[in-house]
Amino acid sequence: MARFLSFIFKLLGVTSAVYLVYLTLFTLFEGVKNLYDGVDGTVRAASITAFVTVVTFLIGKLWEQSRDRKAKINSEKIAVYKRFFDFYFDMFSYEKIHGKPKEPGDILRELVEFQKDLVFWGSDQVLRAFLGFKDELAIFTEKRPNDASNDETQLALARVMKSVAALLVAMRRDIGYSFTAFNAKDLGRLQLADDEENKQLMKYL
Repeated sequence: MARFLSFIFKLLGVTSAVYLVYLTLFTLFEGVKNLYDGVDGTVRAASITAFVTVVTFLIGKLWEQSRDRKAKINSEKIAVYKRFFDFYFDMFSYEKIHGKPKEPGDILRELVEFQKDLVFWGSDQVLRAFLGFKDELAIFTEKRPNDASNDETQLALARVMKSVAALLVAMRRDIGYSFTAFNAKDLGRLQLADDEENKQLMKYL
């Protein structure tokens, strides 16, 4: 429902903008035409044609600048968002590769560096989803000691993965995939090996 309302508001915004441009051009056109009342028809037609050409050129340049600016911003967003998933997949594969979990200090340092860019380039929805991920990651870190039961650890990890999936959805929507249907189970299938050890975890997603 929220996505539908967002789409409607965007559509209304675009429609209003187009109408305002039309109204502005119509007013300017009428004003120029009135200036040439009584002037030879050929001269008036040539002047109006020149005016329309100049206005069209200016609108085209403004549109190009807006498009280039959005493309630049999108490029920066994609680079920042990619850094997060490099960090995320590395964090959960580190133990299997190196035989020990990644040091909390290293995780914190990488998160702080990532946050600096995210605050600048990320949308509000992405920032909120990232804060949700940080909260779930803190809970998971607390439950990782050996005295925590396997079920507790898996439940906490499942919540982390759900928060990451929500963050990925927010990022995908921010860079243009408005109707993405990616979810935690999709992330689990990408991230986890298809073995007995992970079957219970997949049920929690």
